[in-house]
Amino acid sequence: MSSLDQPGALTEWDTRVSFFDGNVVLLGHGGVGFKVHKSVLAFHSEVFSDMFGHSLPSSSHAEFTDQKVEGCPVIPLDDTSYDIAQLLLVMYGRNQLTIGSDIAFPVLAALLRVGDKYGAHAVVEKCSWYFMSMLPATLDRWDNARECREECGFEDQNAVEMLNVLHRVSSLRWLGPPPAPDPAHPDLRPLDSPLPVALFLCAQLGEEELRSGTSRVDGTPETLSDADVECIVRMQGELRLQGEAIVNQALTFTGDPKRCERSLSSSYVDPWLDTYEDERERYPAASECQEAYEECFVDYMSEEVEGEYLDGDPFDTWIRTRTSANWRFARGGSRSTTSEIFSHERSARVYADMTTRY
Repeated sequence: MSSLDQPGALTEWDTRVSFFDGNVVLLGHGGVGFKVHKSVLAFHSEVFSDMFGHSLPSSSHAEFTDQKVEGCPVIPLDDTSYDIAQLLLVMYGRNQLTIGSDIAFPVLAALLRVGDKYGAHAVVEKCSWYFMSMLPATLDRWDNARECREECGFEDQNAVEMLNVLHRVSSLRWLGPPPAPDPAHPDLRPLDSPLPVALFLCAQLGEEELRSGTSRVDGTPETLSDADVECIVRMQGELRLQGEAIVNQALTFTGDPKRCERSLSSSYVDPWLDTYEDERERYPAASECQEAYEECFVDYMSEEVEGEYLDGDPFDTWIRTRTSANWRFARGGSRSTTSEIFSHERSARVYADMTTRY
C-alpha cells in the first residue's frame, strides 16, 4: 500500500516529456504537469485509447473536468509524478528499457504500477522479464537472481515496494515453462508464486522498519498490510532457526574416518574406544580428516557469513557453494552425511517449503 496526496493545480511542467504541440495535459500529484499527445497515449495504453475514443472521459475529480491549460484539457491522475514520468519516457522512446539506469528497480516498479493500471501491456510485459529475474523459482537460480537485483540497483529497503508491486500487479508470473524439479529430489518443487521470495527479502529487514514502512525513490511512503507484517515476523523466527541448524551442521565434520583418504594409509582409531586419546596420539593420521575439514571450511567461515545464517538467511551462497567440503576427504561416496543434511539440499527444502508455508 502507498500513501499519496491528492492531485492539485498545475504548479510546474516536467520538461522531459512536455511538448509545445501537445494536446492534452496529464496532472500528477504535487502539481506536476505533462503536456503530451493523445495519439501517443492511445497507441501505448488501452485505457487512454478508450478514453479518447469516446471524447474526453469524465474524471473522478469533477472539479477538474472543465479545466484547461494552454488550451489543452487537463486529466488529473491519481499517481505520483515520478511514476507518470517513467511511463511517458518509455512511450516516447526516451527509455528503451535496455541496460543501466533504464532498468533500475525504482523505474521498473513505477512502470509496472502505472503500466498495469493504464493497460500499457507491452511496457508491463517487458518490465516483467526484468522484475521476475530478481525473484527465482528455485534455489538453483538464487545467485543469478541476486546478480539481477544488484544490476537493477535493488536495495534491501526496496523489498517492501517489491512485495506491494506483486500484490498490485496480479499478472506478474515467471515467463516460460516452470523449471523441472531435480530428479534426485522430486519433492522439491519450484515455487508456485514469487510472493514467498519477496516475503523472504522483507524478512531481512528489521521488525521496526517493517512496521513503520519504507520510502520509494521519490519519497512516497511504502507500508505493508498488518497481515504481511505478521507473516514476515513469523517467517523471520523460522528462518533464524533454520539458519542456526545449518551453521551447527556445517561446523561439524561427520564423514566416516574409515573411508577418509588421509586415514586409509594409517590405522583407524575408533573414537568410542576407552583408549581413544591414547590411540589418537599413537596414530595421529586418524584425525587428519577432521583437522583438514576445519582448516578448509570451518576456519574460513567468517563471523559475517555465520551472522547471515543466524540472522535468518539460510540461502546465503557461502556454505552452499562449499557442498563438497565435507566429502572431499572421504572416499567411496559422492557425499557425506553432513553435506546431505545442510548445504544445498537443506536450503533447497526450506526454499521449496515457502510455497505452502507462506
